[in-house]
Amino acid sequence: MTAHVTCIIATYKRVNALKCTLQALQLQGHENWTALVIGDCCGDETADTIRDLSDSRIKYYNFPARYGEQSGPNSFGLHLAEGEYLSFLNHDDIMLSDHLASSLDCMRAQHSDFHIGKSANATKLAYRADETVVPVFTEALPEYRNLYYLSLKDPWLFEPSSFYVISKTYANQVGDWHHSSGLWRPPLRDWLMRAWRKGGRFSFGDKITGIRFWTQNARKVNKLYALSTEEHEAMLQRCMNEPPEQIRLSIEQQIFEETKSNNLKQNFKAAARSMCVPHRMLIGALYLKYGLDCHTVASRLLLKPRGTIHAELIKKRTGESLSSIPDVAQLLRNPEKHRVI
Repeated sequence: MTAHVTCIIATYKRVNALKCTLQALQLQGHENWTALVIGDCCGDETADTIRDLSDSRIKYYNFPARYGEQSGPNSFGLHLAEGEYLSFLNHDDIMLSDHLASSLDCMRAQHSDFHIGKSANATKLAYRADETVVPVFTEALPEYRNLYYLSLKDPWLFEPSSFYVISKTYANQVGDWHHSSGLWRPPLRDWLMRAWRKGGRFSFGDKITGIRFWTQNARKVNKLYALSTEEHEAMLQRCMNEPPEQIRLSIEQQIFEETKSNNLKQNFKAAARSMCVPHRMLIGALYLKYGLDCHTVASRLLLKPRGTIHAELIKKRTGESLSSIPDVAQLLRNPEKHRVI
């Protein structure tokens, strides 16, 4: 019997991207999975899209009020997850068809509790002669394989969560995701740092098995979540028609060409990071032993407000400014009340 993986997918107003994410999940060679799609007070179009996929492995819940970020839906899904493993899959990222299988193989081989898969980051768009939009890949993530980098200020290190595969037992020990309004770091970083401090074994993917999109930022428009993104459809077609090895090869070549043209900047960045090794190791050790996050301490001393990054992101993504936060514990008292599919 193969291991069961629950994919928790927080979603809001990215129906076209979500459909591609779910269709790519359906292509997984490892077929023993369940998707818990948790809508953050979504409209009927989300339910209609999921129904059209006609897959009993996909369950859809919808919050009655906006939470405003993935931490609430992720915590909700964490409590409902079944099986031995889980993944927090973003609603606009795509797994290559061998992602789950290769991640689980690596975890078994290294006896790890927490696997961080390797993904390709698409940050640019290109237009073919027929005006088809395609993603351009510029880097592989995560950039570093040493968890002591978590102590640095950079909010995006070790993003995205889409290609993590985690022992459910270990994820339960880490606990719920915290809302950004009470944090000086993004919720993902906070949750990952807490997971690191639990002392489990981490493993890293050696080959690209996921696709992350930042291409909506290339359009330079407001309310990014309202956009239809053709690049997701283009990538999905490749996943349907090409083996993952072939997709990987072309992406790696594209990243090589992109980084070659920007080699001086990359070398400077690497040198700057290497100079900070003693400092990074020290503040990382303080966090592991005492739970003392130097970035949070510095932010408090400088009287910086909590949740600044989230406030900026939500205005850019949806144009909203949310003041109240639904109580996830209250929603979990009767989760089936919020089950749509």
